[in-house]
Amino acid sequence: MYGNAIGALNIYSRDMGSQTDDFRWSKTGAQGSSWNDATVTFHNIQNPFQIIIEGVVGDGVQGDIAIDDTHFSNGCFRSEDGKVRLVNNGPPTPPNEGRVEIYYNNTWGTICDLGNSWNLDTDGKVFCRQLGYDYAESASGFYPAAVDVPVHLDNVTCNGTEEMLTDCYYGDWGVVRSQCLSTGTRFTDVQLKCKDMSPPPCHLDHHTCDNEMCVSQGKLCDYTDDCGDASDEENSLCDVYPGRCDFQDDLCNWIQPSNDKFDWTRYKGSTPTPNTGPESDHNGNTDHYYMLMEATGRRYYENAKLALPQTFLPTRDNQCFIRFYYHMNGNDVGVLRLKMLTTITHDKSIVWYESDPQGDDWQFLRQELNSDESFQLYFEGEMGRSDAGDIAIDDVSFSLDCKLDNGTCNFPKPFNCTNTGECISEDHTCDYHHNCLDGSDESQEVCSDRPGRCDFEQGLCSWDQSCFDDFNWKRNKYDTDTTSTGPSKDHTLKNILGYYVYIDEIGRASCRERV
Repeated sequence: MYGNAIGALNIYSRDMGSQTDDFRWSKTGAQGSSWNDATVTFHNIQNPFQIIIEGVVGDGVQGDIAIDDTHFSNGCFRSEDGKVRLVNNGPPTPPNEGRVEIYYNNTWGTICDLGNSWNLDTDGKVFCRQLGYDYAESASGFYPAAVDVPVHLDNVTCNGTEEMLTDCYYGDWGVVRSQCLSTGTRFTDVQLKCKDMSPPPCHLDHHTCDNEMCVSQGKLCDYTDDCGDASDEENSLCDVYPGRCDFQDDLCNWIQPSNDKFDWTRYKGSTPTPNTGPESDHNGNTDHYYMLMEATGRRYYENAKLALPQTFLPTRDNQCFIRFYYHMNGNDVGVLRLKMLTTITHDKSIVWYESDPQGDDWQFLRQELNSDESFQLYFEGEMGRSDAGDIAIDDVSFSLDCKLDNGTCNFPKPFNCTNTGECISEDHTCDYHHNCLDGSDESQEVCSDRPGRCDFEQGLCSWDQSCFDDFNWKRNKYDTDTTSTGPSKDHTLKNILGYYVYIDEIGRASCRERV
């Protein structure tokens, strides 16, 4: 989505019964010249549905929209009669063992094995072949279905050469012997283990999961179960990933800087204001924590920062990514920014931002990080016009190609930031730029003895209006009285609440009057 006249990219789900469309996700406006990842969650859908991807043209020709490499997670399956699966109790049971189920008329159901009517050598072989295995053997465990799971087939008979169970002989769907419909434990459900699957090897840039699925290396340790068995999120694999935090126990290495107006809150469950924040963490757990910027009681433009004081080495190969989930819901939601601070020139830049409500769903972002200098990162949430708009962050991680800079301080006059430990040049202290992530380079303790220092928030400090001029400077906030001339916000707070001083030319008699 690159250009000055981008329209919108929307995703809907269409209920196959009622043929109604439900809005699920949208992205509007220019998103830069790089490809961006997006994850859309479909939940609370009871009936089979289709996915509709809609592109909307903008108000000009400079607004092309493109999509590529669409895929679905393991929790999604194609609604197709005759599809089969194995169901078990989860790890440590391997995925190739469990209860046989077959899909029919929008419902998964079992197959009855009454009186050993199911033959492993023929019926089981066809079933396992349909899943990509070679043959079947007896299951080592017991995996009965609940009594409300329907029994779809009985008396299935295969010769072993068929490609699918529906190619074999069977009676009518749902017509089974009464003994198959036990109201207690279902001992008659077919259960087996499939063997000798030979999956294709994973590419060098992919990870082989414990269940032998292949997952891109860039998706490892991002707090998302891409393997389907969670083996891509194991601590033994992910402990070496920098900056990784699910906020379950604490803030990990992240900090709350003091150079903002309020702090993020480590929170779980529903937020206090209805129809704003999330009801759970991104995985749907109401007893797991996330970071919340609660809007209640805050003022417009007030900000809260969450920073990682660790420094990353320069990245120029487009391989370093930050991954995180965010939630922005409410009519007056503010702005969430991801900012970069370089460690030599101390430039601040916005890497990514979002200012539109995203609905009551967690959104996933995988953002590329590029810098010619070592750098640090922080989130900044900014308040909207009312408390109808909370912002939340969860499960932050970086790709393994983001390398930490553990070098020493080489400045001629070094200054060590008080709380975060990074090193900056003393020349960059007390200049009204927060070059330390914790803001300690602008603290009163460091800067109180610097002459002439004034942000004009409380007055003119040690400055005086001269008596030997024609008029005075004015202390002001927000816009000046003359349209399209002075600043619209101050430099210190960078919003309409901060003060500055300016020359007001309204009513001046001469262009040579001095102040």
